[in-house]
Amino acid sequence: MKHYNINILVVDDDKDILYSGKKLLSRSGYVVTDCSSSDDALQKFQHDPMAFDLVITDHVMPQMTGLTLSRKLKKLRIDIPIILCSGHTDHNITQAKLSEYDIDNFVQKP
Repeated sequence: MKHYNINILVVDDDKDILYSGKKLLSRSGYVVTDCSSSDDALQKFQHDPMAFDLVITDHVMPQMTGLTLSRKLKKLRIDIPIILCSGHTDHNITQAKLSEYDIDNFVQKP
């Protein structure tokens, strides 16, 4: 197994998806910090913004959306790459919206 020393912050309120994502990324050699709430993710990121190399966040979450979380993370560290994910198709995530929030990529969950 390769060890990349790349720390990925994964945020999803669905604990099964969070567990699966962490397991998959960890098996691929990444260091994974998982958070089941956007508030927890924001606190961890505020504590040490340079500890993370990438953020993968769900869009639809109870406390704050992935877009709102992304905007707050970018205020703390403008260069952090963020991938927004969603299993919902009714939220109209356009390229313009991704650019507005400085999101690097969007992944549609199956």
